[in-house]
Amino acid sequence: MATHRQTNLQRTLESAPRRRVGAAVRALVGLLFAASVYGAAAVAAMPAVPDPSSWLNMTVDQRMLEQRRLREELLKATPDERREFRHQLRARLGALPPEQRKALRQKLREEWHQLPEATRKEIREERKRYLEQLSPAERDEMAEERKNWLSKLPEDERHSWSERMDK
Repeated sequence: MATHRQTNLQRTLESAPRRRVGAAVRALVGLLFAASVYGAAAVAAMPAVPDPSSWLNMTVDQRMLEQRRLREELLKATPDERREFRHQLRARLGALPPEQRKALRQKLREEWHQLPEATRKEIREERKRYLEQLSPAERDEMAEERKNWLSKLPEDERHSWSERMDK
């Protein structure tokens, strides 16, 4: 009987390192799984870049809802993801033919001026609140990006885009 106990004890002692390795592997797999879930959640924070030509077919209310949704999602994203979003959106705007950009600019401007002053003020406040939630460095970066983007546009188009919407 003593021999049997020694054999069980010996097997237990021999299998202990394997159990520790198994536990370490399970912990590592769990950690990798958690990291992948977190990574997927972080990627989901960056919204899909909209197609600017689709804005021509939206009503003002639809566009305002879409803009609110985008701002909310962008606030959940990292500054790098927001920068990438802006870059992709400018690329999409730049890819539009000049006449489509002009039609978009004119439609947005006309609709803006048709909105009641209270609605325009509310929209300005929403935009301001969004920008205030960004860091000063990110706001400065956005201003510089806009300046660079505008400098690449033809003169007549640059003037139209750079004018304030609330004039």
